[in-house]
Amino acid sequence: MRRTGARAFRSLLACLVALVLAPLAQGTVSNGTEGRAAAAGGTIRWGYYVTYAPDSLASLKANVDNLTHVSPYYYTLGAGGAIDARNEQPETTRFLRSRGVAVVPMIKNSATYDAFHEAIDTPQEQDRIVGDLVALVAAKGYDGINIDFEGVNADDRPLLTDFMRRLHARLGPANKLTTMAVVAKERDATTGWGGAYDYAALAPHVDLAIVMAYDFNWVNDTTPGPIAPVPWQRRVARFAAGNFGAGKVVLGVPFYGFDWNMAKGPPAKSVRMADGPALAARPGATSGYNATDEANWVKYTDEAGEAHEAWYEDERSLAAKLAIVTDLGLAGFGAWRIGQESEAAWAAVRRLNTPATRVAPVADTATRVYFPETGHIVSGATLRYWRQYGGLAQFGLPRTEEFRERSPYDGKEYTVQYFERARFELHPEHAGTPYEVLLGLLGRDFHRPDPPVPPKPGATFFDATGHNLGGAFRDYWLSHGGLFVSGLPISEEFVEVSPDDGKPYVVQYFERARYEYHPEYAGTEHAVLLGLLGNRLVRAKGWIP
Repeated sequence: MRRTGARAFRSLLACLVALVLAPLAQGTVSNGTEGRAAAAGGTIRWGYYVTYAPDSLASLKANVDNLTHVSPYYYTLGAGGAIDARNEQPETTRFLRSRGVAVVPMIKNSATYDAFHEAIDTPQEQDRIVGDLVALVAAKGYDGINIDFEGVNADDRPLLTDFMRRLHARLGPANKLTTMAVVAKERDATTGWGGAYDYAALAPHVDLAIVMAYDFNWVNDTTPGPIAPVPWQRRVARFAAGNFGAGKVVLGVPFYGFDWNMAKGPPAKSVRMADGPALAARPGATSGYNATDEANWVKYTDEAGEAHEAWYEDERSLAAKLAIVTDLGLAGFGAWRIGQESEAAWAAVRRLNTPATRVAPVADTATRVYFPETGHIVSGATLRYWRQYGGLAQFGLPRTEEFRERSPYDGKEYTVQYFERARFELHPEHAGTPYEVLLGLLGRDFHRPDPPVPPKPGATFFDATGHNLGGAFRDYWLSHGGLFVSGLPISEEFVEVSPDDGKPYVVQYFERARYEYHPEYAGTEHAVLLGLLGNRLVRAKGWIP
C-alpha cells in the first residue's frame, strides 16, 4: 500500500477531533455484550419440512416468511454409510432461497443400533461419510446440514461425538452450519435412548443443537399425557444451555399431539393442532387445559363406542413453550413438523419477530425508502445521514428496522438501526445539528484498541490513540467522512482473515469501522472496502443466517 504526506490537514484534524469527541462524551451508543444478550433469545425460527406429506409443502409455502431456517427431510444414511438422496426436491430448495430462508437439510439414519455402529466405527468410514456430506452441501449450495441420528447404541457415544467433530472441522471453515438434533434429557445419562448424546463433548462441534423436547408421553405409552409439558421442557432447556451454551440451543417444539384409544391401547395416533378443537366438539366430549403442563386434553367416545384421550397443542401452549426460549436466552425454536400446526400457531411465532425480520413493502417517498434486497425501510434522519455520507457504498443495505436498544455505556435506550457496515443511533437531543445521527463504535466492539506505537514517517499520527494512518486507507478516510464517520484509528495495519469470505486482507480498525485493502481493485474506488461489521453484529444476535 502506498503512503502519502499528511501535514496539509493536521490543523484541520485537531479541530475535528475536538468537535467530534464532544458529543461522543455525552453518551454515544455502541452495541456491546448487553445489547447482544438482550436480543439473542427467540430469534431462530426453525421448521422441519417433510417431503412425504402434502400438507407440509402447502404450509411451507404459506408460512415461509415466519421462518428463518428450514430443514427439509431430504437424506437418509443407510447401512454401509450410503446416502440416499431420493427425497431431494430442488424446486423446494429454490423456493426457500428465493424467500431468503437458510436451507439446512436433515439427514436421518435408517441404519440403527449395531448397523449404525458398523457404518461409523472407523475413522476411515467416518471421513468418507463426512466427505460425502461436505461435497453435498457445497454442490447444492446449502447453508449447512442437520444431523438427526437416532437409535444409536449408548456405547457408541464416543463414535457419535467423533463423527460430529470431523464434520464440524470440514464445514466450519466453509462457513456452513453444523447442526444436530439431540435427544432431550434433564441430566447426563450414559445409557438408554439418550445415552449416545454427550452434550458437553458435542458442544464444541455443533453450531446449533436442536433439542427434541417432545414425546415426553409418546406413541407407545399406555398412559396418556402431554407431549411436551412445559416444566419438563424448561428443565431440559436449562440442562442443554448449561452444556452447549444458550446461544447454540434451539428448543424443539411439537406441532402435533397424540390420541390414545383407551380400549385398544397403544400405539396412539398423531393429532394435528387443527384437529384438537374438532375432537373437543364431539358430542359428549370433555376437554380442558392443563395450566401446569400448558397442554390441551380431550376425552371422547368414538363411533365404535371406544373411549379416547387426546393431548394436543394450540397457540396458548406453543406460546408458553416459546417463552422458555426468551426467558433462557436460547437461540430459538425448532418445530416438528411444518404442516401439523394451526394457523393460530403462527401468531405465537410472529410475536417472536426480531428487528431483522423482513417487513411488507411500502411505496418510496422523499423521506422513506424500502430496500427489497433485505426487506427493510430507512426513513427520516437516518435516511438523510445515509444519503449524505456515502449511502450504499459506505454503509451497505439496512439489516434491521429501527428499534430501541439499551446502551452499554450510559444505560439509556436509544433508537438504532443496523446496516451491513454500520449501526446508526438517533440522538434527539441533538436534533437539527450534525449529531442527530451518530454511528456506533463497531470497530471497538470487534477489536480492542491496540497499544500506542511511535509515529511513522509519511503517515499521519493520532496522539489521541497513538496510531498511524497512511496510504490508501488515509485517502479513503479523508474522502469518506474522516473522523466524523470512521472515528480515530485504534490499530495499525495488519493482516487478518475475513470472517465473511475466509481470505486474508490488510486491515485497519477504527472506532467505528474496519477498513480492508483489496489489491485486486487497486487504482479503483473499490481498493478500500469497509468490513461487514453490522452484518456480524446482527448475525451474532442470531437474527440472520
